Amino acid sequence: MKQTLIVLAALALAACGGTQADTTTFWDELPIDGETLQGIIDQDTADANCDGLQETFDTWDASAIDAGVKADLLTYIDTAMKDAGCY
Repeated sequence: MKQTLIVLAALALAACGGTQADTTTFWDELPIDGETLQGIIDQDTADANCDGLQETFDTWDASAIDAGVKADLLTYIDTAMKDAGCY
């Protein structure tokens, strides 16, 4: 009986496997560790390091990454620059 319940539970879980939401973000699509880059941007924002934020923006603007990922990243950096009071 216990084995039957385990098998039924496993089948139920397998049947539901396709319903999980995709939690991938543009950070996951970067050619470097997105979490590290986000940390650098966030720290530069907290420090109001406008030169650092602009350098990061320029570097990624000139990169050859996917256009959609690039747009999301540059929007994030632009918002960070506004939050830091850079303009």
